[in-house]
Amino acid sequence: MIIDNLSQMFENELEHHPEARLLDFYKLFMQACLGPGHIIKDYESVKHYLIKEVENCHKYVSMFKRDSSPSYLCHLKDEHKKYCTNHIECPCLILKCDAFVPIARYSLQLIIDGIIPLDDYYQAFIKSFEETEYLSEDTLVDIWHTKALPMLKENVNITFFKEDLQYINELFSKKQYLVSHTDTYREKYKPSYRLINKNYMQEYEDRIKSCYFTSTPV
Repeated sequence: MIIDNLSQMFENELEHHPEARLLDFYKLFMQACLGPGHIIKDYESVKHYLIKEVENCHKYVSMFKRDSSPSYLCHLKDEHKKYCTNHIECPCLILKCDAFVPIARYSLQLIIDGIIPLDDYYQAFIKSFEETEYLSEDTLVDIWHTKALPMLKENVNITFFKEDLQYINELFSKKQYLVSHTDTYREKYKPSYRLINKNYMQEYEDRIKSCYFTSTPV
């Protein structure tokens, strides 16, 4: 089950963000293991930064290969798609991060577009931190070496693999596990999201669907 969940999570990331580096895949894995708590220092600063980021209106994007036809893209309304020479750009609204617990990256665009009130989004984020049980750092290291990394090694499309792996190994040697997105990922995809337990966003599913999708993507 863990292998299937990890495989689906990584495949989904590669589909949405084909130029993600190994470090970006590790970040997704790390988030799936440890959740959002690693960035929470105090609640006041968390909300202040959320408001500031929303005001900047950065929109997390997906860039699907032009010849691909993923379910997400097929169900997305045409007005949210931008056709470019080699790819199709669209909002990355909800990205799976659920290999172990039911969390996802929820784009701040959902606030910007008026789908979810900022206060509700913030409360769901805090509840995801307080009420969801995540994995330990020791478990993260074990699953990374035994399941996640062997799986990612099979993907020849991941760039800067050796360099990023060396960096990750150096972090582990210092018992450090947190990383930022690579410059490549930030430049191309403009990540702007929070990790939220999907159970706390169920009341907004119909609103998200009616705004962005013709039918529910698989």
